[in-house]
Amino acid sequence: MGLLEHAVPPIFGDVRSRIAAQHAPILLDRAVERLTRTPPSPDLARVTLSVLVIGLLVCACLWILRPFLGAIVWAAMIVVATATLVTMGYAVWALAVCRRAS
Repeated sequence: MGLLEHAVPPIFGDVRSRIAAQHAPILLDRAVERLTRTPPSPDLARVTLSVLVIGLLVCACLWILRPFLGAIVWAAMIVVATATLVTMGYAVWALAVCRRAS
């Protein structure tokens, strides 16, 4: 028994069950209608224009970054080549600090 059933006097219990029985088919029909409804088809022109605009933005960004692409590639190579040395350097530095502290 739920909290609501304790709050409702017993004379209203029968009324509540009759109302629920009357509205159950309507609610079931609405639920079936929502589940079987086909989603609206997307607007082809809007989707095409959206893809075109995004493509133009990507091209514009690459065109602006074109003078810096060589430097970005060199920086990426240096980072990849020295990442292990840097992390190893941190470990050596931490060991040196720990030995000095003790």
